[in-house]
Amino acid sequence: MSLLYCWVEILGMRKGPIITGLDVGSHTTKMVVARRTPQGLEILASAQVYSQGIRKGIVIDIEGVVKNIKEAVSV
Repeated sequence: MSLLYCWVEILGMRKGPIITGLDVGSHTTKMVVARRTPQGLEILASAQVYSQGIRKGIVIDIEGVVKNIKEAVSV
């Protein structure tokens, strides 16, 4: 089980075409950044890192989860 967050407002989707998604799961944390074009979505960046701090969909170590997110975003 994983948590999916689409941070549309944080990146200003209402003002521009950038979309980002963050999937924090028990096994991996994934991030994608895309731009909306007339042809569809253009992937600008993506990352996948092994997860720490989540077991069976439950956060057991918030610091590990924060580390995963920072690592995925900085790739």
